[in-house]
Amino acid sequence: MVGFASMSALRTALVLVIASNLVMIGIRVLLDPQLLGMPGGLQSALEPAALLILAAYVVRWATGGDRRVAQAIVRAGTAVGLVGGMVEVVHITLENYGRLGARAESVTTGGFLVGLLLLWGIAGYRATRETAAVGAGLLAGSWSALVGMLMATTYGFSQLFWDLPRLEQRNVGSPDFLRSGWTDLHSFTIADVFEAGFKVLLLGPIAGAVLGGLGALLARAILAIRRPWAGLSRRCPSCPCATGRPARAGREPFPEITGSVPSRDSPRDDRASP
Repeated sequence: MVGFASMSALRTALVLVIASNLVMIGIRVLLDPQLLGMPGGLQSALEPAALLILAAYVVRWATGGDRRVAQAIVRAGTAVGLVGGMVEVVHITLENYGRLGARAESVTTGGFLVGLLLLWGIAGYRATRETAAVGAGLLAGSWSALVGMLMATTYGFSQLFWDLPRLEQRNVGSPDFLRSGWTDLHSFTIADVFEAGFKVLLLGPIAGAVLGGLGALLARAILAIRRPWAGLSRRCPSCPCATGRPARAGREPFPEITGSVPSRDSPRDDRASP
């Protein structure tokens, strides 16, 4: 079980990651003020900043509870989210430095995307297996996507400080750059990275919720097959199928259901009724 100290540490770590992204956006805008003079330049910086601030509130809310279900959601989602974040970092690195052809890059991108979707579904499956609640799986999938996309965004934004020239080279002759009408490739590259961060922070948790929900439904279906009497746990506390305890010898397995109806082999009282 995730303890209070662990939840507090996780909250601190994620808030620091979010703060570092906001700082990188601010510094990059200060270093390149011409970005603000381009059409949509200010918007490109404000959009990811707004989502990062919203993410900070979500992190504080999600890690502030001590209920078992909330902790199961955070535990399953964080573990899978860290794996998904590393997968996305590898994807970005391969895309920027792998020198892949157009076809190979498309296939690689599709493969990484499928992997992320499967991971988010696994998060939902794990949370629902532990809590038996479909809503928990949905939230776990969304949480895992948020954690992973924060890692990806941090890595992507950091490239604006240590490898911006290479990113600019990738955009030379880019159809997006030609369609934008911008004349400053340097500013366009910065805005392009900001926009990519905005998209993954927005779409990632939504897709994670959908895939987490599908994983949750699968988990519920499996639980229903393996424990068909699990729904009796509230109405029939002593039901062996609900509690997992074997029925005692000489006792009806479902007393709350069968009531006082005698079995066929039970001795009959031949005394006449008064």
